[in-house]
Amino acid sequence: MRSILAFCLLALPVHAQEAMTAEDFETYAEGRTLGYSVGNRDPYGTERYLPNRRVIWTTIGGRCSTGSWFPVEDQICFVYDDDPDEKCWHFFPNADELVGIFEQSVGQAYRVSVIDDDDLFACDRFMS
Repeated sequence: MRSILAFCLLALPVHAQEAMTAEDFETYAEGRTLGYSVGNRDPYGTERYLPNRRVIWTTIGGRCSTGSWFPVEDQICFVYDDDPDEKCWHFFPNADELVGIFEQSVGQAYRVSVIDDDDLFACDRFMS
């Protein structure tokens, strides 16, 4: 898996090859909605990052899940109220977005970008 991770990181600038710490990720993500994409495709889902490491995930089709994130060693892991299995990532800064390496998917790389269009976030009912 490390060889795949190293291959994915070859496209990143040299200064960005260290995975973000939990504190760095929290500073970057809290208060934002991030879109998750494969390559240059449109996001297949978005996640709103709330205080206290809480999240709301939605697919573009409108399925919503609440959950939380937490550090596990050098990874950022997520659990959701409707799926208690940990989903762990390494995140790397890359210009104005992130590269996310999903560790349970044999190191698949994802583009993680800030979403300004609230129309892509269908879970506002969870915000109250």
